[in-house]
Amino acid sequence: MSGILTYAKLCLKIIQNPAALSQEKTNSMIQFLSVIRDEAIRCGDIVKNLLIFAKKDFGKWSEESLNKIIHNSIKLVNHKMQIKELELYQELADENDIIYCDASGIQHILVALFINAIDAMSKGGS
Repeated sequence: MSGILTYAKLCLKIIQNPAALSQEKTNSMIQFLSVIRDEAIRCGDIVKNLLIFAKKDFGKWSEESLNKIIHNSIKLVNHKMQIKELELYQELADENDIIYCDASGIQHILVALFINAIDAMSKGGS
């Protein structure tokens, strides 16, 4: 959202002085508006994923694949990793990953841990 706000402010600053609107500034504004559009789409996808995540039933215990829970959690934070240019390496067991748990609760915890880890890393890395 901060990226959208920054580019919107730049566009407003350019438009406020229409007499000085050169072709170069017009081209810059077109690029800025493209970034705003793309980021708004990305934010919409994030909100959609959060709404899907929020709809899940908490407190529902069943046998679940831990790998599936981990993959679903990573999908929700993938955008943050991309923004910070982070690369994720996973080593998951291929077999016997079935656990009896509240999958939504585990996913909620994993997402929080992943976000904390991402926020703790500087830009770039793995």
